[in-house]
Order: sequence, then structure tokens, then C-alpha cells
Amino acid sequence: VPHWEQFPRMAEAGDILLGALHRGETVHVVSDAQIDSIAAAAAIVTTLTAYFGADARHSVYRGGTLPDADADDVVVFVGDLPAPDRFPPRLVWLGAPEHVWPDCTCPRPPDGAPAVSAWVAQRLCQHLLALAEEPLEAEVVVYDLETTGKNVRRCEIVEFAATRLGEPEEHEHLYVRPRRGIPAFLTRVHGIDDKTVRDKPPIEEQIGPIRRFLGSGILVGHNIVDFDNRILERDAGAHLREILPNPSYDTLTVAQRLFPGENHKLTALARKFDIPYGTAHRANDDTEVSKMLFHRLRREESERRAAASLAECLPFVAIGAVSREAWSQEAFEPYRNAFARWTSKRDASRAAVDALPQEFRVDAVSLLAGASTRGAPETDDERRWQQVSGRLLRRAQRFEATSPATSVRDFLNSQSLAEPTDELDEAVDAVTLMTLHSAKGTEFRAVIMIGVEEDVLPSFRAKGASERARAMLAEERRLCYVGMTRARERLYFVSSTRRDGRDREPSRFLREIPSNLLQRWSPSRGGS
Repeated sequence: VPHWEQFPRMAEAGDILLGALHRGETVHVVSDAQIDSIAAAAAIVTTLTAYFGADARHSVYRGGTLPDADADDVVVFVGDLPAPDRFPPRLVWLGAPEHVWPDCTCPRPPDGAPAVSAWVAQRLCQHLLALAEEPLEAEVVVYDLETTGKNVRRCEIVEFAATRLGEPEEHEHLYVRPRRGIPAFLTRVHGIDDKTVRDKPPIEEQIGPIRRFLGSGILVGHNIVDFDNRILERDAGAHLREILPNPSYDTLTVAQRLFPGENHKLTALARKFDIPYGTAHRANDDTEVSKMLFHRLRREESERRAAASLAECLPFVAIGAVSREAWSQEAFEPYRNAFARWTSKRDASRAAVDALPQEFRVDAVSLLAGASTRGAPETDDERRWQQVSGRLLRRAQRFEATSPATSVRDFLNSQSLAEPTDELDEAVDAVTLMTLHSAKGTEFRAVIMIGVEEDVLPSFRAKGASERARAMLAEERRLCYVGMTRARERLYFVSSTRRDGRDREPSRFLREIPSNLLQRWSPSRGGS
């Protein structure tokens, strides 16, 4: 589905309508008598009344004088209507003839796409929902660190910058003197040398102000979950005996989810969204770019949620596209699939037909019949649901055959005690993948434990001298023992020397096993 920004003048139309909705103004929708225009008008009126509680009225132009509207009201034209002698100041015109485009706000399809007004109306309504989405009211702090390296266990903070969002924004910037010198190659990256930080306080004096500025808000930054947060949590634990409980919004992770296969470096994302970038790898500039990227990603997420909304408007799009003989075109493939899936599960078209003026309903039913010519391809979610529902049915049948109890409550209680491993069949020649938590109660001839290395098992969160860290370490040691004791004959531990671009060390739990019981092997050294 094309992004709303590909629809010319869509942003202006959304701003006009949203402003009217906020002011409680009436929205007058006037359309010609073409079924595509009628469907577009119905989509707009249905959305404005159902989702915004607005006073939205539709009238059909059949010649003569255009219906009057108060000067303070917003007017939406749809279709081939005569140009008024005086254009209302806030006129939005869908399907407008080209000669009036300079005189009013005329959202239209992307260049080269079919001219279907109902499609434009649906995308306009989705855009309105995205604009109206409640802003994030929680406290948000965008921050960035510059350090002496990339190893989260050993690198030291040399610069901290943060911005607390709000009106007005609050900013914090400080340097930190590391215990060891700053490597020359990193000075070439971020421009900070030993002279810059020579007279600055060390981390034990700066971690308190840093922690206070971050507060309990949502932390935002680029790659903060795997890097910055871990460094701050390490230093807060060492010098304040505190953890870092803040929720995080990592712009790297979000960008990877939204734009798979693209370059997700901060500089590349800044170029993608036309975000001005001062000096890369300086905390102040990186924080400013991360802040603007945060807003853009939030907007993108909102738009994608909106694009998946208003399924009840799909029949209007189908009516308009079939009437324009555009339904079979590539631009409408997502709509064909969604419409087929939607109508297969409910009588979805009835409400849409009833929303049209009486004299257009017979034609609408005929057009919708023409749109329902094939089923939708099965999605990954639907395939997963088939697997899950099938497994649930088999369990219910087994419960019915083996248990004297027959109530739904008894079945649910039995399932709450069941383990995923209850259905394992050791006679099947296959590898079984499971977590350490779900391995309890199972046994296998051979067990391979993967990721037995520091910061994985045990987790980096289990480090430090706090009572919470010690409790986590004890629990992870117990989990490691659970995994080890699942093996009847052979047990393999696998650890990497480098993961996610960082050096790794074997788990401390391996050092607690008598060395005469271990046989070590590595690709570089061979067996030993």
C-alpha cells in the first residue's frame, strides 16, 4: 500500500479536517452521483461520525446550485463537480479536475496510480486516525554516550548528552574523565582526547547526575539496549548500587523492524529521513538526531497502524475500484486480499451498503459481488493459527478420551500444568530446540547447550554486588545445572569468542566444573 506521503496534498487535507474536528465544526461532504464518489463520501462520513463523533453530512449534487455551507464549516467535494465562483477557504476536493488543483486542497492518488476517489478517501481517513492518535505522555529522555571502546565490560564513558522531551525541553551535557587514556583511533572518531577530559570529574562523581537526569522516564537512543544502557547499568551498579529499570525505545531495533534489509546506521537513517546531522559520534549531535529519528519512527509506526485500520471501509474501496475497472490492477492487490479475508469471516459489506443513499445500493451490491471473485492467499499468521488451533483441538480430544472430568475449567486446569515437552516423541529422529526453563523434566541421550558465555549465561544483568544481581546469578546457575542434567550420555557446551561485534569469554559456570571432566576444543586449536 503506498504511503500517505505519496498521495499529493494528503498532508494538507488531513490538517484541515483534523483542525475542524478539534474545533467541533461541521464537515459538509458533497459528491457527484458516480458510485465511486458516493462510496468515497460514505467512507469519510462513516469514519468521522464513528471514530470522532463529528457532525458530518453528505449531500449528492444533481445539477443546479451547489449546497450552501456556513463559512466556518469545512467542505469536502468528491468527484466531478462544477467549480464554485468563490472557493471556500478550507475546501478539500477529492477527484478534482486538474484545472482547480491550484485553487484548493486536492488530495489524489500517487502519480500513475488509478484515479479511484474511494481509495483516496480511505487513505485520508486512515491518515486522520494516525494524526489523532494520542501523543506519548510519559516522560521521555533521549541520550547518547561516547566511550573509550566497544566492549561494554571494559570501555569507559567520556561524554554524556541527553534531552528530556517536553515544553520546554531540558538538556544535559557533561564529560567524564576515564581511568585509562582515550585511544588515538577513537579520538579520530569522536574528536575527544585526553586533554578534553583531563580536568573533568570521574564516573563515580558523574554517574549520580546522569542517573538523576534520566529519572524514571523512557530512554530513547540508537543501539542503547545492547550498548549504552548496559554501560550505564554497569556503572550505576558499581557506584550507586542501583539498577537501570527504565523502559527503552531503541531506534536501531525499531528501524530494523520497520525497514528490514536497509542500512540502519544512524547516519544512514538521518539521510533516509532528511534529518540534518552535525558531527557524527558526538553525544550532543547524536542525541539531537536520535530525537528527530524517534519522532519520525513513532510517526511511521502510527501510520502503519492506521494503514491496517478501517477494515470496514474496504467495501467502499472495492465499490469504487470495480466501478473504475481498476480492481484487478497491481495497486489494489493488498486491498483484494484484505477484502477477501474480511468478507470471508463476516457479513462485512452489509453495513457499507446500508451507509449509501438508497438509490445506489443495488449497484453497490452488484459491484461488491464482482470484487469477491477469489480468496486471499494464506498469511504466515493464518498458518500459525492453523497449527495452534490444531494442537489445541488434539489436546482437547486427548483430554476427553483420558480424563473423567468433562468441564472446560477442568481442561484449562490440565493445560496450565502441561509442559511443551509433554508431546515430545523421542522415537522421532530430529533435533529438539527448547529453552532451559522448559527443559525441566526431560532427558536426552545428547544435550547441546549454546551460548554458555559471559553476558549470556549468566546474563549481563546478573553482574554486580547488589542483592538483586546475586539472586539473578544464583537463579542462572540453577538453570545451567538444569540444562546439564538433561543429558544421559553426552553433554556439549558451545561458546563464542566474539558475538555481535564484541569479544566474549566462556561462562564462569564452566570454570566451576572440575577440569578433568571437560574436553576442550576450538576451531583454531583443535581438540585438547
